[in-house]
Amino acid sequence: MDKMEIGDTIEIEGPDGFIIYHGDGNFQLRQRHLKFTDVGFIIGGTGITPAYQVLKKIFDNKSDPTRAHLLFGNKSEDDILLRKELEEFGTDKRFNI
Repeated sequence: MDKMEIGDTIEIEGPDGFIIYHGDGNFQLRQRHLKFTDVGFIIGGTGITPAYQVLKKIFDNKSDPTRAHLLFGNKSEDDILLRKELEEFGTDKRFNI
């Protein structure tokens, strides 16, 4: 989003349970099949749970070229769910948290 210009658009989905990640940047949103090189997550609190499933699938497959970007908000550091797991993902150059 940092390279967007006035008038550019982005597509935002969720959390509606109809997003399936097939790997290698291939997503299914209801009946639509889409391919992305970069995916972004804007999440608060327990919203990390469904996003974590996608992130895990991406980072468990070292040959998946998909890059992921996460903006994750919580009330305090003590409230960060899956912190250890996210920090482990953070060692992967495909992840920007």
